Amino acid sequence: MIEKILTCIFFPPGGFVFLLFISGLLIARGKRKSALYLVLFSAVFLYFLSTKAGSELFLRPLEDSYPQPAALDGDVIVVLGGGEFGHCPDGICVSLSSMKRCMFAFFIQKRDSLPIIVAGGKLFGMNRTEAEVMGDFLSSLGAKGVVEEKRTINTWEQGKVISGIMRERGWKKAILVTSAFHMRRAVYSLQKNGVIVIPAPTDYRTDREGSVLSYLLPDSRHLNQSFLALHEYIGLLYYRLRR
Repeated sequence: MIEKILTCIFFPPGGFVFLLFISGLLIARGKRKSALYLVLFSAVFLYFLSTKAGSELFLRPLEDSYPQPAALDGDVIVVLGGGEFGHCPDGICVSLSSMKRCMFAFFIQKRDSLPIIVAGGKLFGMNRTEAEVMGDFLSSLGAKGVVEEKRTINTWEQGKVISGIMRERGWKKAILVTSAFHMRRAVYSLQKNGVIVIPAPTDYRTDREGSVLSYLLPDSRHLNQSFLALHEYIGLLYYRLRR
């Protein structure tokens, strides 16, 4: 929970609100020049993160970490949660990211007839776990043999618990399905807990096409992509320093 709160405060857009707040304090203390520099830095950095050039600079190395595998010879398909909606009048409560992960896992199962583990606990403010929501969605597609891991709320915890589930059932190799930008941290978390991982990335965010102008114009979509990438880099650094 603390990690989620700190992320909201220090990552975009919360981070820029925090910098503006600091600028206001500097002005109140008569340090107008320092406040001006901080505002200018915030504006330039916000602009850069909001452009396609900025978002792809951070996101593409993550998405290119693992190509699509030539063969998927695993024992089980592991799908990590990518969010959910608490209010879903249409009955589809998985986020777009979770939906893509589940659909890719279902395509693999349909071809290879492997069991599926979906992982994700109850997020802040939600009534159901991610695993339950993803499990329901997979069942609606026709998936069979879905195991729901409902206790974990971060990638490292998922690596520990999933490795235990796999040992109990005699599974050694996991076909790991998650968003391409999240794959590096997910692979690290499972491998450090003794799982043999076959990465199967999906949910790519960078389109890698467009005019020069499209790379320079700010867009909220690119800001969100930059946020995702920065979150992954900080998460990887945190895991490696702490584990």
